[in-house]
Amino acid sequence: GVLVSIHAQGLSIISEVARRTELAILSHNTCGDALTRATGWGAGDAVVALVQRAVGADLVVSPGPFATRYQDPGIAHEFLQACRGLPAGWRQSMPIIQGGKRPEHLADYIEHCESTDFMIIAATWVDEHPEGMEAGARQFREAWEVLDDQSAPVALRPAG
Repeated sequence: GVLVSIHAQGLSIISEVARRTELAILSHNTCGDALTRATGWGAGDAVVALVQRAVGADLVVSPGPFATRYQDPGIAHEFLQACRGLPAGWRQSMPIIQGGKRPEHLADYIEHCESTDFMIIAATWVDEHPEGMEAGARQFREAWEVLDDQSAPVALRPAG
């Protein structure tokens, strides 16, 4: 895959990469807060996600407070709908949640994302784990396995 930022490189970067390659396109929100944090401007994260989806982003990074106590549930739902909902016939974009995600909150992330169809950026947790990166990654795997076992006989799987 390839990581791009429409805010740093321009919106056309997504369609340009899509035309030239078959790589998955991850659209990051670097520098995007300048556009979406001032709510009076009317340009929210859901609108930006929908535009990224329209031009070919396969994965779209969520607003920073997503799945935290600071998130606005309405804004979070709108972001998810922009990635996966209407318009009919459009390919879905997978939402990526970020910002200090931890394995003990995995069930909360699933609830906030309304399915298991999402990606986590867990770099801080994994990179700074006191027992090393492998141990940090293992804790996420173990948390997933616990949730999967609890949901038996129906295993966790993506929506749709």
